[in-house]
Amino acid sequence: MATGMVTSSLLLLSLLTFSLSQDVRIPPKIIEPKTETEKFVSPKRDITLDCKATGTPQPRYEWYYNSLSFPVAKAGNPMNTTEHVTFDPVTGRLTIKEISDREEGEYFCWAKTTFSNQRTAVAVSPKILVTVARIGFWNSG
Repeated sequence: MATGMVTSSLLLLSLLTFSLSQDVRIPPKIIEPKTETEKFVSPKRDITLDCKATGTPQPRYEWYYNSLSFPVAKAGNPMNTTEHVTFDPVTGRLTIKEISDREEGEYFCWAKTTFSNQRTAVAVSPKILVTVARIGFWNSG
């Protein structure tokens, strides 16, 4: 009889542990980039911006450009793509191909986690300032 009670107790404890583990909620925390960053890029070069965050469930990523939602960076598709920009909302990687003046500016990454109760937690990365390098003529006099 004692064996039956121990087995029942272990089964109950296992079910309770399983139930609790299914609803672990840890808000996202940005781990990359750690600080505000400035990147200088030569025109017509490719640039990759990475955003990484911890959290449970695993965060999904969005990118913002000059404080506006970057058109291709919404986390609705497995991979968002345009002619010059590719974005993966699962890995947080944003790639700009053949950068030009039009992509120059401030970039922010949002890591978003939606919990089982449908509430959302967001972490915002430090600013990444992307500048296209220019060589101009200098007149000394």
